[in-house]
Amino acid sequence: VDILHADVIEEDALKFGVKRSASYYGINAFIHRLGIIITMLTIWVVFSGTGWDKTYTPVTSDPALTIIGLKVLIFVFPAIALTIGIVTMKFYTLHGEKLERIREELKQYPELMPK
Repeated sequence: VDILHADVIEEDALKFGVKRSASYYGINAFIHRLGIIITMLTIWVVFSGTGWDKTYTPVTSDPALTIIGLKVLIFVFPAIALTIGIVTMKFYTLHGEKLERIREELKQYPELMPK
C-alpha cells in the first residue's frame, strides 16, 4: 500500500506543484481506523447473532450456529474484502508507461522529489 501511496503522491505533486504527503497519510490512517471499526462491528454482529455472550464464550444451544458464525468471520467477510480490493485495483491506472512518464517528468522538479 505504501508503494501505491508514493505513486499517487508523486502524481499529485506533479499535477499541482505541491507535495501533500501528510494529507494522504492522514487519510490513510483514517481509513485504517475505519477498517478496524468495521471489523469490530462485524465481529459483534456475528457473535451476537450466533448466541455468544459479552465475554466471547459460546453459550448457544446450537453449536452448529457458532461454527457457521466463525466460518463467516474467517472466510466470507475476508473473501468479500479481497474481491473489493481486486476490483478496485482494476481501476488503478498508475502503472507501466504512464508511471514511468510521471517519474521522468518529476525529475525536472527536484523540489518535489522524495528525499
